[in-house]
Amino acid sequence: MFRIGTFGLAGLLATTAVGFAQTPVEHGRYLVEGVLTCGNCHSPRGPGGVIDTTRLYSGGPQTWDEPTFKVKGANITPDHRLASAHGARAISRKR
Repeated sequence: MFRIGTFGLAGLLATTAVGFAQTPVEHGRYLVEGVLTCGNCHSPRGPGGVIDTTRLYSGGPQTWDEPTFKVKGANITPDHRLASAHGARAISRKR
């Protein structure tokens, strides 16, 4: 029983150390693209419902219209006007 606990603790510490080894940008990318999947609601769709990768996070088509509120997948890019007019490539060139 003690061995199982020791191996479990070692595995937990190893995975925690890997998580801390990421840079802040890598960790943010992991959260946005992996865990939270922000692009599913905040990115426009192309033909067949496929996410338009040239305009990631520039606002999605989904709308929830409830009696008490109305929500739309908003533009969450750093510069809303730039992403809407020119797409994700313009943002990556600007950095």
